[in-house]
Amino acid sequence: MFDFDAMMQQAKKFQSEMKDDLQKMAFTSTSGGGAVKVVVNGSKEITNIEFTEDALKDPDILADLVLAAVSGAYADVEREIASKVPSALGDIDLSAITDMLKK
Repeated sequence: MFDFDAMMQQAKKFQSEMKDDLQKMAFTSTSGGGAVKVVVNGSKEITNIEFTEDALKDPDILADLVLAAVSGAYADVEREIASKVPSALGDIDLSAITDMLKK
């Protein structure tokens, strides 16, 4: 018999563990050939931004470079999350859910 509650508990445990793991990770992205460097954690909190002196000369370009670096770091977080989910689902028998939905 399929135990939905057990599956939900397992999913909550995985979510909590993954959140803790990601919080400890740092994702770094640069733009403008290294003119801007942004570091975010797995919760997508910006933990550091660095600029070269040349990047500070043009505020409009600087804004674009910061946005590009932040977007790159966020994309890295999303890729990390996506890489972890399939391994976690490996322990869950999804066929039981499919069978349940057919009824």
